[in-house]
Amino acid sequence: MAQSVRQASHRVGPIRVQALSPTLVRLEGQGPRGFEDRPTFHVVERSWPGARLVREDSELGTRLRGHHWTVWVPREARELREVRITDGEGRPLVSLDTPLSSSVPLPSPGEHPQAWVLGDHPRLVPPPWGATPAPRVDAMAATSGWDLANDAPDLYVFLPRGDYNHLRTEVLRLTGRTPMPPLYLFGGFHSRYFPYTGEGALSVIREYRERRFPLDVFMVDTDWREGASYGYRIQARLFPDFQRFLDRAHALGVRIGLNDHPKAMTQNALDPQEMEYRYSNLARLLWLGADFWWFDRNWDVCLTGPLPVLCKEVWGMQVFQDMTRKAMPDRRPLIMANVDGIDDGVFLWPPDVASHRFPFQWTGDTLMGWEEMRRGVENALKAGVHALVPYLSEDIGTHEGIPSAEFYLRHYQYAVFSAVVRPHASRSIYFRREPWTFGPEVEALAREYLDLRYRLLPCLYAAARCQYDTGLPLLRRLDLLFPDCPGAAANDQYLLGDDLLVAPILAGEPNNPTVPAAWLRTPEGTPGLLLEAYANENLLGAPVFRRVEPRLDVRWRSALASDPRLPGHGFSVRWSGTLTPARAVQVGLRMEAAARLFMDGQPVFDHWTQDQWLHSTCNHGLNALILEPGRTYGLRVEARHGPGDGLCQLFYRPMGLDVPDQARPVWVPPGTWLDLWTGRHHEGPRMLPVTAPAGRIPLFVRAGSLFPLAPPMQHTEEGPWDPVTLDVYPHPRRVARRELYEDDHWSNAYQDGVCARTPLAARMEPRRRQITVRIGRSQGRCPAAPSERAWVVRVHRPPDCRAFTRVEVDGEACPDWDLEPGGQPPVPFQDHGPALDGPVLVVRLPPAPVTRPRTVRIAYR
Repeated sequence: MAQSVRQASHRVGPIRVQALSPTLVRLEGQGPRGFEDRPTFHVVERSWPGARLVREDSELGTRLRGHHWTVWVPREARELREVRITDGEGRPLVSLDTPLSSSVPLPSPGEHPQAWVLGDHPRLVPPPWGATPAPRVDAMAATSGWDLANDAPDLYVFLPRGDYNHLRTEVLRLTGRTPMPPLYLFGGFHSRYFPYTGEGALSVIREYRERRFPLDVFMVDTDWREGASYGYRIQARLFPDFQRFLDRAHALGVRIGLNDHPKAMTQNALDPQEMEYRYSNLARLLWLGADFWWFDRNWDVCLTGPLPVLCKEVWGMQVFQDMTRKAMPDRRPLIMANVDGIDDGVFLWPPDVASHRFPFQWTGDTLMGWEEMRRGVENALKAGVHALVPYLSEDIGTHEGIPSAEFYLRHYQYAVFSAVVRPHASRSIYFRREPWTFGPEVEALAREYLDLRYRLLPCLYAAARCQYDTGLPLLRRLDLLFPDCPGAAANDQYLLGDDLLVAPILAGEPNNPTVPAAWLRTPEGTPGLLLEAYANENLLGAPVFRRVEPRLDVRWRSALASDPRLPGHGFSVRWSGTLTPARAVQVGLRMEAAARLFMDGQPVFDHWTQDQWLHSTCNHGLNALILEPGRTYGLRVEARHGPGDGLCQLFYRPMGLDVPDQARPVWVPPGTWLDLWTGRHHEGPRMLPVTAPAGRIPLFVRAGSLFPLAPPMQHTEEGPWDPVTLDVYPHPRRVARRELYEDDHWSNAYQDGVCARTPLAARMEPRRRQITVRIGRSQGRCPAAPSERAWVVRVHRPPDCRAFTRVEVDGEACPDWDLEPGGQPPVPFQDHGPALDGPVLVVRLPPAPVTRPRTVRIAYR
């Protein structure tokens, strides 16, 4: 028997075994051009430290002993599935009989994974210029320099010994990290499938500014181009001077994202003609001033991958990212794209392992409903754990339909504490997602929440940097920090960063309920509505029958078309009477055929002839006026039967938040947690029943934490973070630690270390009756960060502190400190004003060089 040691790579017949690290082994079959050592589409890192393998050859085969595992290759083995990997005692660690796949979900942290297998499949080798036009003609000109000729079975077996965090670290090293997005991704969005003109879009932006709603991004959907579907010729009727529109939007502090439904030019995704066409057009519009591309793979027209097993979503992300990087090499490439594996909000399959390299993905055209919202939260949390996709987002308010004020606000609250705040709606004049379209109460609350998000920008941005460094998602399912706690793997609550527990409310009143019979009266004053049916399409002549309906919610086929007095199709009906709402509402029709609505004899809307503004699958019409409770309105609805079942429903949308409070259980993790809405402290782990009115999303902060807050702003580049407010929640058993992370917000210089980090800490010492807040020396080089900064330190009084007695700043007594009394703030994380957990001590530090450390000591009794 022969032995050899201190080699990390061994060939056994047509199979190569490589120990990339003590916990990662590669099994590779020999390809047509030999074994592969170049970076591939899925595997971007080939520089590994290696690990010692002890080789033992015998007549039966070869045994390779690693750190805590052994690879056995039978003598005549020709396929990877014949290889066996066992632990130190000979027990199998993993089966290699499953098909090669690059779409494999990571296990949960609580599973303490012993082994996980990833296939580099399909294996294709990119050129240095990526998915862009080749700079020269060479032997692979037909594929733009991509090498598809050395595909072979290639497996990576991770053996993390139960450590999920170690597994995540090695997966990211092998397949690539998620780059940091520009700061503006974390600002407010306006998005709507609507044929805006340049002036119309600018008027919407100005309305945000006038209403003091922060806004960073305006999404221009597909109508910006001629034909409104694909191609890159600007629709001059809507945008007669596109560059001027972009310049004026930028002057208002708003970035512009352009939707693209890319149509493949050839059947070969790597064809030089396809590459040149795509790049020349994408780059031209970026150079004109567009800020980023919305890669909308759509259904009818889309890019195809270079190989059938590589999905169009991930390939398209690569194309748009590489082309953006080439066109704007000093800019962080940001692409909004359909997530792989989730269609219209429904999870279908695990995303390709390469998909996490592309920040800002969304789940498609979602339908309206509480179940859809619950699924959206679940998708985001699962994506962070099982796919390492950290910036998964939803169409807030949902793509389709007319959400209630309650549903919209609940969805908006979740968005504020998620990766991206992007309300969006489909193409209908009645589908709106601007907060003020839901009434003044929702508008005021949504503004408070969005202002809160902008205050939290330093926390969100530091979490984004942490994600880049470690792979921890922004929305952290609780088992990422508490893997062994029952209940931690629930997909309906999460930590935003380490210290803020968010538990969205995912239930409420149904959307678009039918107007109840109690609100309706016939012309004669009896309950219900008078129905008159006509044997023609235009309400001509005398009705063939009349009857009283309790409410208006019918399907033609089941309710009317079977009546022998009416033709099988091509008839019309009229409902008439009065409506007296019991609450402030808007009234609308949902219909799948032609209809019109009159209130007090005046037409509210008239869609007797179908038009483009009614979406083809979910038609709605809405009364723009808010009906007053207790007031009686004349009502007339007319409709005609078309093809299909012909739904016609008179629904209402509540325009206030006079809805029942919603209850849900919240799993409180180990430690002490403060309910930001009640001011009460809770010890975990425990299951806590929580009740929240429509204006509140359950929020808890870990005692022993601090949050750096930005000053008020209307967009992320309005000014530097100066002053920064430190919102401090001291606790005797936990030192609060944070970092203020800064870079230039948009370039790739952060990858070369051009950034500044300021350590922050707060310690409570009961024996000394002292709370110490330390602002460390800013470390690193970042020309974009301020050289001087003022600070506001807000210290929440802990439960065992009766009163603050003395304050020192940098070793000297500070007489100028304030005590703000306890009270009810509009939302938490205020930079001034009361807090529900009691009085807040406030110390204002004047501007000083950021390289100078600051210390605030607070005595208490």
